Amino acid sequence: MNTLVSEIVCWNSLKDKQPDITKNQNQTHHSKPYYAIEIWLEGNELRLIIEHEKCGEKEVLLLHSFREDSTAFKFIQSLIKNPGKEVNLRDFDEGDQSAAKILCNIKVNDSLRKLVFSGSTKYKRTLKQIRVILKKHPHKTAVEITEYIRNLGLTQIEGSFLSIDPEKTNQSENIDKVLL
Repeated sequence: MNTLVSEIVCWNSLKDKQPDITKNQNQTHHSKPYYAIEIWLEGNELRLIIEHEKCGEKEVLLLHSFREDSTAFKFIQSLIKNPGKEVNLRDFDEGDQSAAKILCNIKVNDSLRKLVFSGSTKYKRTLKQIRVILKKHPHKTAVEITEYIRNLGLTQIEGSFLSIDPEKTNQSENIDKVLL
């Protein structure tokens, strides 16, 4: 039953995402940029909440799953709990890791890092803002961040496709959400 439900959900999500062959390929590749992005820590999962321009549709992407005892988790957790305040990685680890290396390892690099984080030294970072309204930035930035996130190939955990936890598929509530 788990396999069957998973296959149906996967097929439905892929079917909806197939490009319409009557559309010009340039139109399907260059879709509108996102309206807003939000970075959020839910348990040990770093999530990226994407709000689309049309109708405020939202989807939640899994950016990274942490081991709860890891330095990276403690560092990111501290950043998210203290937006606007500088956090020193050395408070959690005396090793050779740098803040930039941690952010890169959890897929927060390039344009996303510049929008959300700032840093003063190799070991210090500040979460500038949890939610970024891309409409307030130059169009080029919004397009770059949209393409960057799409190219990461992240797992979508909420929105038009909801992944199934095989251990919870016997719960009717979870199955109802998946099949809707």
